[in-house]
Amino acid sequence: MDRICIIRKQFPNCCNYGITIHKSQGLSLKNAVVEAGNEIFENGQTYVALSRVTSREGLHLINFDPSKIKACNLAIIEYNRLKKEFRPDLPQFNHVHIMSKYKIRDNKWVPEPASKQTNMTKNIRIVNDVKGIIKYDDFPSYVNVTLQCLFHCEAVRRVLSETKEELVLKQLFQSYVSADNKLNLRHLKQFVNIKYLLQVHYDVAEFLVKLISKQLLLQQILSHELTTILSCTGCKDRTVVQNKSNYMLQLILPRKENAYTLQEIFDYNFNKWITVPSHCEKSCKCQQLQRYEEIQCTNSTLIIKLLNYEDTDEQTLRKESQKINEVPKSIVNIKGKKFKVAGGIFHHGKNIPNGYYTNMLRINKQWVFVHDQTVRQKQWPKSSANVYIFFFEMS
Repeated sequence: MDRICIIRKQFPNCCNYGITIHKSQGLSLKNAVVEAGNEIFENGQTYVALSRVTSREGLHLINFDPSKIKACNLAIIEYNRLKKEFRPDLPQFNHVHIMSKYKIRDNKWVPEPASKQTNMTKNIRIVNDVKGIIKYDDFPSYVNVTLQCLFHCEAVRRVLSETKEELVLKQLFQSYVSADNKLNLRHLKQFVNIKYLLQVHYDVAEFLVKLISKQLLLQQILSHELTTILSCTGCKDRTVVQNKSNYMLQLILPRKENAYTLQEIFDYNFNKWITVPSHCEKSCKCQQLQRYEEIQCTNSTLIIKLLNYEDTDEQTLRKESQKINEVPKSIVNIKGKKFKVAGGIFHHGKNIPNGYYTNMLRINKQWVFVHDQTVRQKQWPKSSANVYIFFFEMS
C-alpha cells in the first residue's frame, strides 16, 4: 500500500513470577527477590528461600533483619573442626550473635497504586465495624488509640450521634463511621493543646485526660466521684480530697510474684489503707503516707490506668511486666455494680518516649487488634502483657 509507513519496535520481555517460599522447594533459580520481613516470616524461616538461589549474586533481600539470624553453635563448632582438619586454608566461622533491643518494623518497598491513593478506604481494614485509622507521621499514634477506644464505647457513640453541637470530636466520629473515613487529627490536637502539634512522643493517658476535660459531653459520661484520704505515719496529719470529676482511675499493682486478677487489683486499691511513696506537707520529713480511696461509680463507663511506670532523672521506665489473668472473662464488682473490659490500650516499649501503641477491642466474645490501619481478629494477650489503660463498661 502506498504512503503507509510502518514502524516496529521490539521490547525485551522478562519472564518473572511470584511464588511462596515453601512452594518453591525443588527449584533452582539464578535470580530471586526475597521479601524476608518480620510480617512475612517468623524468626529463622528464611533459610528455605536462601537455598533456592544458585549464587549469592542472584539473591536480593528486602526487609532483611540481621538480628533475627539464628545458627546452631554445635554446627558451627563441627564446621570449624572439619575446616581445620581438611581445609585449613578456609576462614573459620565466628560465634557472632546480634541482638536488637527493639523489633525492626518492615518498610513498604512497593508503591501503592494510584487508585488506592485516591480512595483511602481501600487501604483500611474493617473488622466488625472497627476501622483502621491512617497514621500520617512516624511518632506513636497516641491520638489513634484514644479515638479507637472512645469511638468503640457505646455511651460515647450515643452522645456523639445525638448531639447537635458542632464539636471537633463529633466531626471526627462522623468521618470514622462514614464511607470515606478521612480523619484530620490536626484539628483535634490543636483543640486539646497546641503542644500536641509538635512531633514529640506524648503519654496517651495525659492526652486522653486533657481531651475529656475539654469536652463537656465526655465529662458527663466518663466522670466518677473519688474520695481520697491521706494520712501521715509520722505526724498523724490527715487530708481528705473529694474529686467529683475523676476521669481516669490510677491503680497500683499488688506486690506479688504470681499473677492476679482485675478484681484483686481493685480490691488492693480501694476501701483499704495502703502505703504509698509520698511526702508529708507538714513539718515532718516522712516519705511514706497511708492512703484510703473510695470510688462512687456514677456512669456506665470506667477508665483505669495501671501505675506500672516510674519516673527517673531522664525518662519514664516500665517497672516490671505485670501478669493479669482471665481478663476476657473477668467481671469486676464495685459496690454492687458489675463491669467488664470493653477495650484496652497497650504500650510496647520499655519507656513512654519510645515504642508504640495498639488497641484491643471487644466485639461480643471476640477481640479485635488495631494498630493504626491494621485491623484483625486476635486473642487477648497472655497475662495481659504491655496493657496500659483499660476501658470498662457496665455489664
